[in-house]
This record gives sequence, C-alpha cells and structure tokens, in this order.
Amino acid sequence: MKNFLKFQSGFSLLEFSFVLFCFFTVMLFSLPYYHKLIAKITLEQSLWCWEVHIREARLDAIKTQQAVMFCPAVENQWHHAVVLRSSLGVIKKFSALGEDYTIQWHGFPIQQPCLVFQANGLLENENGHFDFCFKQACKKIMIAKSGRMRSD
Repeated sequence: MKNFLKFQSGFSLLEFSFVLFCFFTVMLFSLPYYHKLIAKITLEQSLWCWEVHIREARLDAIKTQQAVMFCPAVENQWHHAVVLRSSLGVIKKFSALGEDYTIQWHGFPIQQPCLVFQANGLLENENGHFDFCFKQACKKIMIAKSGRMRSD
C-alpha cells in the first residue's frame, strides 16, 4: 500500500514528448509571422530615416534659398546612396538602405529622376511617391507639391 502513495518526481517521457510536440507545432506556425513582423519593423525604421533625409533636403533649400536636388548617387538606383545637390555642388551624401531594398521614385506628371526642392520649399514637379519594398513588406511615402509627406 505504501508504494501507491509515493509521489513521482519529474515528468514521464510521454508528458515531456507531448510538451515538446506542442512547443514545436506552435513554433512551426508562428515563425513565418515572426519573419514578416521583423521585415515590417525594419522597413518602418528605414522609412523613418528616409523621411528625415527628405525633410533635411527641403529645409536646406529653404535655408540657403537655392534649389536642392535629392538624387540617387547612382542613376536610378536609390538603394545605394542618396546625394543632396545644389548649384554650389554636393551638400551631403547619405548611405542608403542596401541591396535588400527595392526603391522607386514615381514623379507626377513627368517622370523626373530625382526630387527638386525650390527655394521656397515646394517641389518642382507636382507630386510623387516612393515605393519601398523589403523582403515581402512594401510601403509608400507620398510627397505633395508643398514638400510635405506621409506614409501609406
């Protein structure tokens, strides 16, 4: 009778196997969502930095009272580097986001290769937007004629 009253210490192999099965099943289904979440957070952080650079270009145009161009350092390849130029030459150069990103500028009504901020802070072209993609996450930054922007 005393043998039945002894308590078992630890887990049995069956209980431990069941817990492991449940854990790995949850991990199997949640891992793709985790990767998407990390890509989305990385893209949001990169967009924030990009918006800071665009605001800086606009403020430089207002401060210097000269047109400032926000252009890719390599033609139509925004992910390598971005250059701020004025009539005086290159103002600043920013390292861009890298090869993992796809960045495209779409100007309206004409397709200009870069943004040109006038001395009053307005864009030279009507408006436009940047398309950013990192892995499977994609976002837009829309820029109005006034030079103000919003993320979509």
